[in-house]
Amino acid sequence: TRKTLPAYTLRGYTARWILFGYDDLPMDGQLDRLPALAPGSSTTLKANLSADKPKRVSVDILRPGGFSVASVQLSL
Repeated sequence: TRKTLPAYTLRGYTARWILFGYDDLPMDGQLDRLPALAPGSSTTLKANLSADKPKRVSVDILRPGGFSVASVQLSL
């Protein structure tokens, strides 16, 4: 979370993980609830996904209402 203004504690946010494989089809996924994060703090998450030979992973940070506020995609 950012240390500068505007800054607020994140509560009720989740991380959505999706693994993609052959032909860019989703193979596995997971939702992880984030702990309450005060301004300037961070957390580490580890996904326990079991897809065989994934090609890429997509991770979205979701607001409590389900809207994505940040996302990253990594090729594997």
